[in-house]
Amino acid sequence: MSMTRRHVLFGLTTSMLATKAPAQEDVGMMGSMMEHHEHNPHIELTPVTRAAAGDVQRARVLAERVRGAIMRYDDVRTAEADGYRRFGPATLPEVHYVNRRLSRAERGRINPEAPGSLLYAPRNGGMELVGAMFTAPHGTSLAELNARVPLSQARWHLHVNICLPRPMFNRSAWRQRGADGRPLFGPMGSIATREACEAAGGQFNAVLQGWMVHVYPFRQNPRDWWVQRHG
Repeated sequence: MSMTRRHVLFGLTTSMLATKAPAQEDVGMMGSMMEHHEHNPHIELTPVTRAAAGDVQRARVLAERVRGAIMRYDDVRTAEADGYRRFGPATLPEVHYVNRRLSRAERGRINPEAPGSLLYAPRNGGMELVGAMFTAPHGTSLAELNARVPLSQARWHLHVNICLPRPMFNRSAWRQRGADGRPLFGPMGSIATREACEAAGGQFNAVLQGWMVHVYPFRQNPRDWWVQRHG
């Protein structure tokens, strides 16, 4: 599946920036905020870790650098002029604009001044810039992810156990609902096993895309800069 088609599917991670090195209660709060992700069969999260020396400051500086770099994209048309293209269904609470060239560059490292994806929230008929997203290959180790963004401050995620309809852009298939009213297919779908996916005539993906992490540097409280509240 091409990168373009993969990005069509969803919006995407989870994290936390504290204003001090997290005590045990801080780690517990991060864990409780991510509980809905922990029990989501389509989401795999990096573990919660204690902060090492410099983690909080490093995450803060990263977020501040991102904010300074992306402010110019407050008008989504500027982002489009610089090669960012909209991906993902209109029903998502955030709209992802992906620059494929910059996204490919993130296979090796992240560049806070040039994130591969921008995040917008639909507001009053327009698009409000709310943050950015970075990615890393599926095979990236926890140590490498931590080197990019401290795992004590941000939780990266993978989209896993995804059943896609055949053909993938079969609109009627995407509209199908189970007895619980949920969609059958996709990252929010009720199908989460290979057996159920094959029985529904779909294509099962144990892992779809690589690691992802969101940053929201415009929020007032720095503790919220690396927190994703939806899933």
